Amino acid sequence: MPPRRSLPDWLQPLAERLSPTIKALVIAETLAYLVFVFAVPLRGFIVEYLTLGPLFLRGMRVWQPLSALFVHVDFL
Repeated sequence: MPPRRSLPDWLQPLAERLSPTIKALVIAETLAYLVFVFAVPLRGFIVEYLTLGPLFLRGMRVWQPLSALFVHVDFL
């Protein structure tokens, strides 16, 4: 029996080209989205503090441009 691969054959060439940093970013993005989808009580906090909002323009939430890269409140 041949050894089992962790990725499908069609995905293998793409995964081999990704750097470790890009792989980490894809995993972080996926985890952030799954937390938003499944942790319903945290949605208010996520939308208030992690998405880009008007308080960023007043200089009060300087982390929002970075965190907004990982948090998406709409599916598409």
